[in-house]
Amino acid sequence: MFVVPLLIARTRLTATVMRRVAMGAAGSNKLVMFPPPVALPRMAFDLIWHRRSESHPTQQWFRGLVEEVAGRV
Repeated sequence: MFVVPLLIARTRLTATVMRRVAMGAAGSNKLVMFPPPVALPRMAFDLIWHRRSESHPTQQWFRGLVEEVAGRV
């Protein structure tokens, strides 16, 4: 998904991407952003990890950090 802004910046194509993705893309100065013509649903993000790392302290800390940061965005 993150490569989409780079690809469309060199074409006359359009794409729907998250604003943060488009703004953070190299070459974003070539992109024109506008509101979508239809209402878009909210996106859900999930964390997925292997069962064996469920109780690993470092993994727990990192998952908690990701949840905290994502909750602020």
